[in-house]
Amino acid sequence: MEIQERALVGVCPAHKDKKHPNLNIYLTRNGKVAWHCFACGYAGTLFQKDKEKELQELEQKEKDEKLTEHEKNRLEKLRSWKQEKERQEKAQADFKILQKKPL
Repeated sequence: MEIQERALVGVCPAHKDKKHPNLNIYLTRNGKVAWHCFACGYAGTLFQKDKEKELQELEQKEKDEKLTEHEKNRLEKLRSWKQEKERQEKAQADFKILQKKPL
């Protein structure tokens, strides 16, 4: 990692191009840590990783049938969030494919 202006720049774990470090890690305006690779589009925030971890934990509790009513509501919200995130990622991937096709 190397510091450039207000971001750390390094090798992206998604495609590991060591010759061209394109992954930027930075603080957002609301103080969250975020990352974005300008080569492959890999991006996210620590907030997203926390949500994914919470979703996994709640799904495990659901299997064990030990969810409270509040946790059931939270689980539904997290599942909706995950579906929307997957839909956006698919749309972004489709858009990249369309950009690469010659007219």
